[in-house]
Amino acid sequence: MSDPVQNQVQNNELDAKITEAIECYNSKNIPKAIMKLREAIAIDDSSQKAHFYLALSYMENGSVEEAADELPKCGAYAPLKVFDLIKKIAAEAKIDYKQIINELPQKDLYAEIISQEERKLDAQKAEEHEKRREEEKKRLEAMETEGDYDNIFVDALRSAPSNYIIPVFMGLISVPVWGAGMLLALRIPKAVIRFVFQYVFYYIYMNRDSIRNSILGAVDFNQIVGYGSTAMIMNNWRWPVCQMIYVVAILVLALQSFVVSFFEWYKIFLIGNIVEIRNNVDIYINAGFNQHLDVGDNFKVWTRGHTPIMKGIATVMKIEENSSLVEIRASIEHKEVQQPKVGDIIKFKWL
Repeated sequence: MSDPVQNQVQNNELDAKITEAIECYNSKNIPKAIMKLREAIAIDDSSQKAHFYLALSYMENGSVEEAADELPKCGAYAPLKVFDLIKKIAAEAKIDYKQIINELPQKDLYAEIISQEERKLDAQKAEEHEKRREEEKKRLEAMETEGDYDNIFVDALRSAPSNYIIPVFMGLISVPVWGAGMLLALRIPKAVIRFVFQYVFYYIYMNRDSIRNSILGAVDFNQIVGYGSTAMIMNNWRWPVCQMIYVVAILVLALQSFVVSFFEWYKIFLIGNIVEIRNNVDIYINAGFNQHLDVGDNFKVWTRGHTPIMKGIATVMKIEENSSLVEIRASIEHKEVQQPKVGDIIKFKWL
């Protein structure tokens, strides 16, 4: 029959050894911790706590096999802590932690822990899968509206009209009716000026006989250079020269009406890009004098997606040969300001 007093003394000594060993372990004095734990086990080999901390100390000391040898004697002590230690030992030994557990006498103790671990891993995988799915969804949505701005080569970006047929057609109808193309482009003042010029020429044509008589009566080279053959020839050429000037003026104005109307409609269909942003302030588009822009012309700024978002309105402030400095006013349709980017598409704002 055991002596209760002796047992109490033995337990107190055991607890003191383990407590001292844990303090040594926490202060990274692993060799002393191992020594004290061995002394504790010498007092009571059935102490699961002592065997656990000895296994932990062996592991910290790099003695993986010795740590594994202590696992069967850990019994039911702190299953979660022992389970974590088993996984560390398995990772160092490069084996499956379940293989170690299956060789332990208390393996059934860890079944629920393994089940919880697997459920936790499944939940993490499901969460990561959902996160990736959401990120992919956002990426596709961004590609749909924003488009791809990666690897944009600015020198390859060009501005050009989306339609050449209509500008050519508008130019052609402006040859017989000088203001037609400008009128259809809703450039009313310019159209009116051209209609007035054409009416003046029409008026001259309808009143050509009276105008001829007025010119012949008003211009007499006999009075200017004196009578002679030269004056006679010059008098004979008075009206033919006026007729030639009239015809040439009509041809020049008709051709000029074609050019003006063509480029006005060319500009209406013009599509370009933002090609440079300096210091987040000076924004340049790849359209300039070559596209017959004027200071004050407006462009709508769009993203590059399949269903693009309009970021705002770009107003031409300064024109260079192949580019123009613009000022952008953000669209009020969006809750957040859409900052312009190099590669944004610009389309001429007609109406």
